[in-house]
Amino acid sequence: MYPNVRLNVRTAPSTSGSIITTLNVNDPVYCTDTVSNGWQEIVINGQVGWVYAQYIQSEQYVAPTPQYGQYGAYTDAINLALSFVGNTPYVWGGASPSGFDCSGLVKYCYGISQRTTYTQQTLGTHRYDVWNAPAGALYFWGSESAPYHVAIALGGGQTVQAMNENDGIQVIGISYFMPSYYVIIGQ
Repeated sequence: MYPNVRLNVRTAPSTSGSIITTLNVNDPVYCTDTVSNGWQEIVINGQVGWVYAQYIQSEQYVAPTPQYGQYGAYTDAINLALSFVGNTPYVWGGASPSGFDCSGLVKYCYGISQRTTYTQQTLGTHRYDVWNAPAGALYFWGSESAPYHVAIALGGGQTVQAMNENDGIQVIGISYFMPSYYVIIGQ
């Protein structure tokens, strides 16, 4: 079995269990037959531990293959962001392929100088019909004066974003994590 995100291995089947180690995407693990409340018992380096079962799968994770041209003017930026899904960690303050935070991913993929969510949200007019954000728009969470998270819209309510240390860079729908507004750079 293989994790499809960076995954903490714990001493007990809950988040209150101490962290033994952290698995990277596609690190092979042996799963026992024991499952408890959604947690899977595993054996890693001869030690028994627990991981949340929804984050492991029977085949190795493969990042989506970029489809050049499908995202209009933002194709290169979006495909670059998609290339980091599943194989680049989340790093607070990170803005390079060795690790990104949310605004660092946007800065790097769009080649812009604006580094923070606050400065990035000034790049266009705030729009609130979030389900209609086109591919390449930037989604923001929080108030207009204090946004705390940014993601890249893929269209159809999908995003690519640097989530957190456990989840890394992921493609995720906005119904899971609803943004407050979006901007289209330069509009």
